[in-house]
Amino acid sequence: MIDETLIQDIIKSKQDPVYFIEKYCKILHPRYGIITPSLYDKQKELVQEILNYPFLIILKSRQIGVSTLYALVSVWMLIFFPKFRIGIISRDKNEAISFAERIERALLSVPEILYGGFLENNKFNKKLGNESEIIVSAPVKHALRGETLNYVILDEVVAMNFIEHIYQSVFYTIQHNFVNLENGELKPIKNIPSGISLISTGGIIDWKHPASCRGAIWFKQKWEEALSQSGDIKFKPIRIHWSETPFFNSEWYEKQKEILNYNEDMIKTELECEFVEKSLDEVAYAELHEVKQLKFPNVKFKEIPYDKFVQEK
Repeated sequence: MIDETLIQDIIKSKQDPVYFIEKYCKILHPRYGIITPSLYDKQKELVQEILNYPFLIILKSRQIGVSTLYALVSVWMLIFFPKFRIGIISRDKNEAISFAERIERALLSVPEILYGGFLENNKFNKKLGNESEIIVSAPVKHALRGETLNYVILDEVVAMNFIEHIYQSVFYTIQHNFVNLENGELKPIKNIPSGISLISTGGIIDWKHPASCRGAIWFKQKWEEALSQSGDIKFKPIRIHWSETPFFNSEWYEKQKEILNYNEDMIKTELECEFVEKSLDEVAYAELHEVKQLKFPNVKFKEIPYDKFVQEK
């Protein structure tokens, strides 16, 4: 027999995902090991946005806990909405698998009575006893096509060079959850979480080589559409900067800059939530400037073979 106190706690947990996360879930912290999460204010706000808005686009600094939060909210969805199906795509297959493993670790910290254990558990598919399911895919053109999903998480979008195909593919996996309103907007049919979240840091757009940065181009376009509410699907834009977290300070910022080798473009995109666009002229100018900075020894080329000189340099 289930304890009455547990029953009341389960009811409260379903009504309040933040309460559930902070009481039942565990995460693997890179410094402190396995800990109980304590969500900061911006994370708590994001939980409410996930529940209230089906389409979110999140521009964030690196390593501020957004992906971890989505893993924890996914656990709440999977437990309290039987037969709930979540699709996960990240920058590559291994990152997507890693994302699903975060969800699995958090699930294993929750009393098994809440979800009935695992019916299936492998790298690409995790099905619970209540028939809720996580499906993982690499960022290929037709990712998750043919699936019927309730929620899709696209993590590190700027790294997905097939993002326009991926987005079109995954949109059809969730369309059964919505009805078209007269104003053209989509409204969830049932009172359960539904939608798509696009998550990423900023990106570098090199117009000299646009094929190499299609993900960044697409994400920037979607971000600007969300800011102006001009897209066909109205995504809500959410920007989360590292300075909005309670545990990162100037010392952390300086350490991250060191990790990024003080690369100004990487600092802007990875830490400052910015997009860096390089036009053809800017690229050419940067290359010319780099050449001008080269230091050549004061030697006569006839004394050193040219190919040997190049190798030594």
